[in-house]
Amino acid sequence: MDDGYQSVNEVETLLSNIARDHPSTCELITLGNLTHNGRTCHAIRLSSALANNRPILMITGGVHAREWGSCEILNNFVSDFLRALDRKAGLRYGNMFFSPEELQKVFDQIDILVFPLVNPDGRHWSITHPYDGKGVMWRKNRRPPPNLDSNPPPAPECWGVDINRNYDFLFDFERAFSPAAVGNVAASKNHCEFEFYQGPEAFSEPETRNVRSLLDSHPSIQWLVDVHSFSEDVLFSWGDDNTQTIDPTMNFRNSAFDGKRGIDTDLEYAEFCDPHDLDTAKALAQSFSGSASRVRQTQYGPFQSFDLYPTCGTIDDYAYSRHLINPNLRKVICATVEWGREFQPPWEEMKLIIADVTAGLLGVCLHVANETTPASPGVAHGIPAMVQTYGPRGINFEFATPLAEGGIDLQRKHYDQPLESTFWDIIGRFVETEAVAALSMIQSSFGPGNLELVARIGFRVAHFSLDPSFAWHGPTFLPQFGEGEMKARGNPALIQDMFGNLEVVTPMAGGGLAHFWRGDPTTPWHGPNLFGGGELVDAVSMAESTWDARPLEVVARINDRIVQYSRATIDSPWVGPTTIIFPDATHNPPVTPVGNPALVIRQADDGGQFEPVTPMTGGQFELVTPMTDCTLAHFTRNSPDEPWSDNPTKFGQGQEHRPFDAVTMIARWNEPGTLDVTARQSSHFRRYIRDQSDWREDPRKAEPPP
Repeated sequence: MDDGYQSVNEVETLLSNIARDHPSTCELITLGNLTHNGRTCHAIRLSSALANNRPILMITGGVHAREWGSCEILNNFVSDFLRALDRKAGLRYGNMFFSPEELQKVFDQIDILVFPLVNPDGRHWSITHPYDGKGVMWRKNRRPPPNLDSNPPPAPECWGVDINRNYDFLFDFERAFSPAAVGNVAASKNHCEFEFYQGPEAFSEPETRNVRSLLDSHPSIQWLVDVHSFSEDVLFSWGDDNTQTIDPTMNFRNSAFDGKRGIDTDLEYAEFCDPHDLDTAKALAQSFSGSASRVRQTQYGPFQSFDLYPTCGTIDDYAYSRHLINPNLRKVICATVEWGREFQPPWEEMKLIIADVTAGLLGVCLHVANETTPASPGVAHGIPAMVQTYGPRGINFEFATPLAEGGIDLQRKHYDQPLESTFWDIIGRFVETEAVAALSMIQSSFGPGNLELVARIGFRVAHFSLDPSFAWHGPTFLPQFGEGEMKARGNPALIQDMFGNLEVVTPMAGGGLAHFWRGDPTTPWHGPNLFGGGELVDAVSMAESTWDARPLEVVARINDRIVQYSRATIDSPWVGPTTIIFPDATHNPPVTPVGNPALVIRQADDGGQFEPVTPMTGGQFELVTPMTDCTLAHFTRNSPDEPWSDNPTKFGQGQEHRPFDAVTMIARWNEPGTLDVTARQSSHFRRYIRDQSDWREDPRKAEPPP
């Protein structure tokens, strides 16, 4: 890709040549709707099987005429991917590397359907027909104006339709949106509007009908990424209003809410999304952001489409909405990429952007391939839990992790086991019918060696206990989950307080947190006590302070910051959130936390201090980015009157440019000052220990055996 921006003919020729050179793995698809200027459009399907039942990732580009680089990105993506497969080689883009095994896994698990030039007429006009300085900024297709033969002739801006406003999603925006929002909706009924004319009716344009025909003719499409510019963002649905996961009646199909959509600050309307779909869409967007941003530290921030401005008739909202209108259609999870900082950057900069976005798209491919891969027995995922216990057999470390195929793996290591021994010994495995997403575990005072464990299973939180004979009891689901809209997300946190009560806090799919508690094993669970506001909390950790007030303390990650909540007594309300770790906006990319925070109390003569350890992204300030060195960052707080430390200790650098996905931490009670962290990268574990000084990695095998 060293020759500069391509003409329409060059885009189409390259696509045809790729299909010709790879006849066994590429299918060139001719779209049936000619453009207004008589052009035929093509897509290409990459497949190791060319069967009809494999999951498909669809990628579109070249929708808006002036966004020249999107076609080059997608052609480069296809070329690089196939070339690497042919050579059985990996692909490196800056600091991001995809191994040959990862690329082959993508090819073995999914099909990729690429439509690199949706709007050839508009691109050709933008490249070849500038007028009054506006030609290169042409956005629409080339639909003739309705009064083409008038005298004088229509103004140049009266041609064309914005293809990405022509899909059948809230097309009648003047009816659907609040009168106060209509002026802010990026759509227009005026055919002479230069950018956002939506067309006379939904699917009036051959270009949108071509996209619809691909969706209709390939029912195995499960994901869609639409490539645009500019703003260095990756977006997910919805675009018409804020997204909520509480009230399913508040949706785009319900005419009772016409005239109420599109206001950011009101409480009258927010578009419903199934919380699992929302998490899945966020994960899709984050898979792009994580890979693209590692190339050269250009941050692609994932957030909701509505955060840009209210929209209607877009491809991503339409593609996702199809299964809601017709339950016989497959659900399609979507993301929209906005690359770069201008529509037509100088070619030397565009080549760097091509590397960023190609890596991001390959990250999406690997993510969805992993989502479709049948789980291998014994492969760890989710958030694990570790505790140090004391029982009839002495001091032990107990480690529990969710398994990808479902259920929980529990392992034990005796404290005095020789250094050269394997880190973990399997002591028990129990499997539930549903996948377990995250764990929290303690040793309780209810019996010698007794373990208490809470786990998120789907949208519910379950409690298990293990007695000294290694017999598991449970699951007992905490109250009200599964009823109405009581749905959990993220990970639960479990402790036993000074009164002997079990305390559980978990993020909720509708925003905020829920608190549950229970006394001895003969008493029921109480709750939920909802607190924390309406923001979606991604992950939590909890501890009981050893300071005089003895409050419960919760740290939580909300997007790119760590916040704190506290409760002084049983009858006190929860206070928070108070942001304790901010993203560093002065660094490019901003330094932000990811994954789950882990919070413990380290016993000491001064009453103890909190030690949160959280996986980070970023560079050199308070947080460290995993995009370059996969670091864990360690903060301290020495008293209730002092803030959290603003100069974290960083450790765990440099493993294949992969971030840590999850951490669990203990403060060893028999070795004052010693912290013990196990962190997961993909399905592998790494263990770090800090005594009184520096963090060191445990040289012994830290991965649970198969």
